[in-house]
Amino acid sequence: MAIKEHLHGLLLELLGEGPPGALAPLRLLAIAWLAIGLSHRIVHPFHSRIRSWTVQKKPSTSVFYLYHYVQPTYIPMEYVHFSFGWRIQRDDCQLWSIDAAGVLEDVSAIIDESLLQLEPLSDPRQLIEYVHDSLVGPVNSNRQECIAYSLIMAEDYGAAAAEMDKFVAMCEPHREEAPYVVEQIDRAKSLLAMLDSTPDTARQTLLDWSTHTKASLKLA
Repeated sequence: MAIKEHLHGLLLELLGEGPPGALAPLRLLAIAWLAIGLSHRIVHPFHSRIRSWTVQKKPSTSVFYLYHYVQPTYIPMEYVHFSFGWRIQRDDCQLWSIDAAGVLEDVSAIIDESLLQLEPLSDPRQLIEYVHDSLVGPVNSNRQECIAYSLIMAEDYGAAAAEMDKFVAMCEPHREEAPYVVEQIDRAKSLLAMLDSTPDTARQTLLDWSTHTKASLKLA
């Protein structure tokens, strides 16, 4: 209920009908995006995941897009990313209008549905299935990383090591392209060493990283 109320508050602010600062209990990020308007995001911790909703208003119009994302916190991250999510639509229409009659009630119903969709993703195996099968396009390095880490959380250490090897192989050709790729490879190799000797240590390391990620995002 709190999430829906805060999204309602956000939409009312966009309409100019709600009091400013109505979103204080949850973290609100406002990002000015060149050419696509202003995006507002609500971020909510949920077990070892983050659930987030983004309202993206098109400039100089009364229409907006509504997105829903999930992000595992046991993969170290200093920001909320867009890798695992979808644009919420209604009756095959992806654009919403803040001028439409009953828009708040419609958004409320859609949020109920999206919460039900993400509820099972608190189970790492369900998250793996979602990342592997439900997202569009081939498995990229971000998705491969999520699969490998989630298998550690599921305590399937043999499969985790195999998927982590795949992740390292995907990243190695890009080692020189960005510092974060080197960090990803180094983390993965460290986990592989743990999986080979003390697998439970690998899982505890992910739990520690989850705590750190939430603290970095001021969600702890």
